[in-house]
Amino acid sequence: MMKNIVRHLYAASAAVLLLAAGCGKEANAVRKPEGTMSISSNPSGATITIMRKNIGVTPRKTNPVPPQMYIVKIEKDGFEPCWVPVTVEDGRDVPVEVRLRPITAAAMLTSDPSGAKVLKDGKEVGVTPCVLTNLGVGPHSVLLELQGYSPQQINWDISSGRPFTEHTILRSNTGTLRVDSLPSDASLYIDGVPSGRTPVSVKVAHGERAIRVEKRGYETFNTAVMVKREETASTFARLKMQPIPISIQTDPSPARISVNGKYCGDSPCVFRAEQAGLYSIRAEKDNFSGATQEITVAPGNKYDISLSLESELGALEFLTIPSGVEVFVDGKPYGKTQADSKHGHISKVFRIEELPQGKHTLKLTHPRALKNDRVKTFQVTIRKGKTTRKETVEFWVPNAILQLKNGFRQEGRVLDFESDPITFEPKPKVRSEYPRAEIKEILRIKEEE
Repeated sequence: MMKNIVRHLYAASAAVLLLAAGCGKEANAVRKPEGTMSISSNPSGATITIMRKNIGVTPRKTNPVPPQMYIVKIEKDGFEPCWVPVTVEDGRDVPVEVRLRPITAAAMLTSDPSGAKVLKDGKEVGVTPCVLTNLGVGPHSVLLELQGYSPQQINWDISSGRPFTEHTILRSNTGTLRVDSLPSDASLYIDGVPSGRTPVSVKVAHGERAIRVEKRGYETFNTAVMVKREETASTFARLKMQPIPISIQTDPSPARISVNGKYCGDSPCVFRAEQAGLYSIRAEKDNFSGATQEITVAPGNKYDISLSLESELGALEFLTIPSGVEVFVDGKPYGKTQADSKHGHISKVFRIEELPQGKHTLKLTHPRALKNDRVKTFQVTIRKGKTTRKETVEFWVPNAILQLKNGFRQEGRVLDFESDPITFEPKPKVRSEYPRAEIKEILRIKEEE
């Protein structure tokens, strides 16, 4: 029995030596029974071990070996080793084909707090708690991200199918930012992002944060605040009010404008209030009654004010006979009355505007009127917003030289140059009539001269 065992061991050892040594010289002895194995793997390059002897890598054809059963081990880094029983027959080549299975493992990742995004190779693959499967042999790395916490990287190596577990305590990367403002209820922007209305406390990432505070009617407040992890940083925004425009119009214009008793210009004008509140707007103009309006203004608004002024002036109208009469009011000259072609010797209506209300002295004079009647003076009363109409004022002014056929010649007034007989006044209220047959010539004199 012992001799048989020794004989088989000797034969197996000899076969392995033949596999390793290759084809030797043919023995002079009678041919022994033997066969071969053609070993391949997917992937190739796997190590081949038979009877604890490394005989090379796939693909490989073995040297001839005695017919019997062999256990062939095929292994490659990153893949599960494979043992294949192969029976070698005399005179045959036995094909051995093996598909190696990659070594994979799972990783269970947890975090405190949970809910962190798990990023592998830049792609999100889950949220903690998270199990990653089918991980190949070699180094692996993931990044855990959670808002309000610092990103944290986890590294591990897989060399077997044994699961990997990792629990990570995330470190907060936020602090508290407290923002107050005067006035309050202003819009807060942190790093350009709307973040509520003042007063407000906001959790923000640590580091320097850009603060912007805005409120309608106020200038924008900008600052930078350094926020530390798990600490509170505060800032106070004292907002400066933008001037509040008040546009002021008057009828008529221009008029003197005062705000709260202080002169600020002539209308039309724009007053810019530096503070919110009540303002008294007053408009004044010579010979007009003043007008006042009160207005309460608030930041962020525009206001339009219109004030109507009532004139305290009046007007004076009159006619003169003849035209060419010089006109004076309170010693101020206003020109001469003009002839009216439609009404002969009567002037056009003479009108004087913008006379202050009250009593005034009207003086009329004609250079060719009778000496004792050359100047006429009247007292007239002007009423606010009214027109005073005075009766027609008449001067006796010669308008013709009458020459009769009998040699009579005299200067005076002809009442109607077209009539027959002609009525002639040599002096006021003294009239004579002359038939045209007795008249040699009538020389006209311009009354306005």
